Amino acid sequence: MESIQFLKKSEIIGIPDDKAIATLSPYLSKGLIQLLKGANQVEKDDAATQTEPSPGLSEGWNLFFSVYEGPTSWKELSFQAKGNQAFAIIEFTLTDPNSSKPEIWQRKITMVHESQRWLIDDLIDIPQDNTNHPAGLRYQLKDFIQTKGGTLKK
Repeated sequence: MESIQFLKKSEIIGIPDDKAIATLSPYLSKGLIQLLKGANQVEKDDAATQTEPSPGLSEGWNLFFSVYEGPTSWKELSFQAKGNQAFAIIEFTLTDPNSSKPEIWQRKITMVHESQRWLIDDLIDIPQDNTNHPAGLRYQLKDFIQTKGGTLKK
C-alpha cells in the first residue's frame, strides 16, 4: 500500500495547500483531488473575507488519519479488489511516550484503479459515529465546501 505509506510520511495538517495537493496527487484519485482543491479554495476565499482567523475543516489535525500527529504505525487487516475498485481495512496506531496505552483506530480505505495503479478515493472511520451520515473524508470535504458556499466541480 504505497499510497498509505506516502500519506503517513506526508505529515500534512489541515486541508492541503496547492503545493501539497500536487505532491499527493500521484496517490489520490482524480475525484478526491478535486474535492481537496475545492476545500482549499474555500479556505482561501474564507480567509480573504475574515477580519479574524476562523478554523478550517481540519485545523490542527491530519485530515487523512483523523489525529493531529498521524499514526506511528499501521497494518493492513484486509484487502479486497473487484473490477476497478478496492477496499482495505487499515489499523492505525499512535504511540505516545507519555501514555501507557497506544491509541488504535481503523479506517476503511476505498481505492480506484486509475492511471494503472490503485489510488486512494476515500478514507472512512470504523466504527462510524452515531450520526446519520457517512464519516468519510469525501463526505466531510463535500459538506465543508457546500456549507461555506463553495461549488463542487464534476
